[in-house]
Amino acid sequence: MYPTSCSKYDVRITHDDRDVNAHLSGEGWSEALLAANARLHDRRKEAQARPSWPGNSAGWLDALRERASCSLSSCVVDETAERDKTTATDEPASPAPNEEHEEAETYVATVRVYPSLAHAAIQQGCVPALRVWLLLRHLDGRGGGWVETKRAFERLSKKASPLHICGKRRLSQIVREGGGVFWTRRDGRLWLTGAAKLCGRLNVIHLDGRTVTLPLAALTGRLKLCRAHLYATVHSRRRDPAPIARVTLTHITGACERSQREYDALLKVERTASYHLGEKYTTDNLIESHWQHGNGFEFIDAHGRHGRKGASYIARRLGNTYTVTQQAQTATGRKKKINRYLNDLVKKQAQGNEQSKVERLYFPNGAAAVKAISSQRQTTLAYWHSSHESAANNPSRSNSARATTIFFSVGENDNF
Repeated sequence: MYPTSCSKYDVRITHDDRDVNAHLSGEGWSEALLAANARLHDRRKEAQARPSWPGNSAGWLDALRERASCSLSSCVVDETAERDKTTATDEPASPAPNEEHEEAETYVATVRVYPSLAHAAIQQGCVPALRVWLLLRHLDGRGGGWVETKRAFERLSKKASPLHICGKRRLSQIVREGGGVFWTRRDGRLWLTGAAKLCGRLNVIHLDGRTVTLPLAALTGRLKLCRAHLYATVHSRRRDPAPIARVTLTHITGACERSQREYDALLKVERTASYHLGEKYTTDNLIESHWQHGNGFEFIDAHGRHGRKGASYIARRLGNTYTVTQQAQTATGRKKKINRYLNDLVKKQAQGNEQSKVERLYFPNGAAAVKAISSQRQTTLAYWHSSHESAANNPSRSNSARATTIFFSVGENDNF
């Protein structure tokens, strides 16, 4: 329809006729041709503005892709802006799994310990392994039963870590010595032994007393401090403090009397002296007290607090009562299930072995002592305390002064 070139103006006319009227505005072109070209130009503009249909061409697909890409890019931009806005606010983003464990370690400053398990570790000389086992259970905040070996060494052997206890070489020795008992090392992980199975491996046949919580600093400090805290659970597990002898503590915990005194001084354990006030003082009664109990002395009641003023009685020294302020009792947790498991283990593996229950000797009041004797569940002699004085109750006493508890007997020797 149109010539492809013009020799006079040397203008090449293409199918894009948006500026063709400018080229045809010169001489030699009729007005009808210019008008027809303008109408064609308008039609093409109208065709471009009209939406394309699938039956006509494939332009609709390109337009759809373009619109989808534009909407997707706008969504991405909106999400990025929203994320930046959220980050800019005061609310922190959700922590990663490791960060969550670290925050849990920061806020949870206590560790739960079963006293019977702690005493078994002292008797068998595996306190370092038990300390690592407790710290690994603390690291395993989600309760999966395993800790990555690399993470365990980083948290327990690096000096910058708050859970640092020893060097990498010493920790490797402990991991090797405790393998097969406290944990199993496999596939780059330390698979921790459960509390029930660990009690069975350490020959603990029953968990006695209440469960105790220790401060985290008790496990991350010196090994002697950790051993002292494990020993002191023998006092914290008891429901009501009663006199107990050093020999009995040695039998329960495995710590000698000298170590017990060192641990008491290290933890600043409060000790209360206890005395038994018995029958009237005579030479025969004093000899009988030495025969039965190994000690005894004359006590003169100068102020008449326990009877007639100036009367003399046979008194003898009992064990101390102890209070550990750095430890606390907690919920029993899985203690009942563990004892049930240990009971079944004893029945299956060691039938015929049984432990005789220790009869209770000290009671909080005289009525409870009389009831225990009258019900024939107790021996013919029981003790109940009538007075208790400590430095906390009496501000006039110094902190170094030792409190005293007086016990009276119920049964055979109550004739004073």
